[in-house]
Amino acid sequence: MRELYQKYPSYHTVLYGMGVCCALQDKFEEAIEFFRKAVNVFPYLTEAHFNMAMAYIQLGDIAGVVKSFREVIRIGGREELVDEARKRLGDLEKMVNELKGFSLDTMSTIVKSMPEPSQPWRGGNSHRQ
Repeated sequence: MRELYQKYPSYHTVLYGMGVCCALQDKFEEAIEFFRKAVNVFPYLTEAHFNMAMAYIQLGDIAGVVKSFREVIRIGGREELVDEARKRLGDLEKMVNELKGFSLDTMSTIVKSMPEPSQPWRGGNSHRQ
């Protein structure tokens, strides 16, 4: 993948693939940067927005999770990703409503403990299992 990135550093599919590779190695901050670059080139890449949200979950970045899942819903595309984004936003909203008064650190811990989606990180259809 690194060779492709060196040869095609501005192709959204290569940037997305680099993000997936980083996520699989638990390099979530790097993954987010690659996903962000991919959607800067091609904003309608729903999978990149979704996987960015999943990486933000791993980092406990609630604002990033919400923003990325909202983009998945706004853009549309693969119905299972849109449905999963809606479900996760709904679950997060319920948790926030139930846990009013908790610190951001506590909320970050809760977000990190959210159940993983049903499919693994993959090239074109991905999010983490």
